[in-house]
Amino acid sequence: MHANLVRVFVALAGITPCVDALANCELVRRSEDVVLMHCQEATATETLVEAGKKVCGDDTRCNVWFWNSDVTLPESAPETDVELPKTLTSQALAVWANDSESLLTLRKQAQ
Repeated sequence: MHANLVRVFVALAGITPCVDALANCELVRRSEDVVLMHCQEATATETLVEAGKKVCGDDTRCNVWFWNSDVTLPESAPETDVELPKTLTSQALAVWANDSESLLTLRKQAQ
């Protein structure tokens, strides 16, 4: 049911989702500039990049944080990345910076 709500939100936001990216990653929370996503273990780097691009669209201020554990996801999406707790960002897989179109991998995924 949660995945269906995310798809409805994505549709209402005017975002054209990539089927592969949404099959492996789920948009969980969002503020204007910060997106929090949960991805399955061993999600390919290319999928993270694709999900980041699709969720952000043309918004250059958009950053997407990826986790593979619900436990480590922040309870809300803050207005800026600086407001994310360091204890939680240290557990993130990666972050997509839409302005530079780059993915910063923060820790290795299980193979």
